[in-house]
Amino acid sequence: MRGWSSPRSINLRRAAGRRGLATMCVGVGQGLALAIERV
Repeated sequence: MRGWSSPRSINLRRAAGRRGLATMCVGVGQGLALAIERV
């Protein structure tokens, strides 16, 4: 993974987590969510 999701995947690995969720508010009622799962 590249871009803004890469630091989140690194932190997920360091914390020995299995699942992570990142959200971003774009404005005017729009948003984005990214679910990551280590396999």
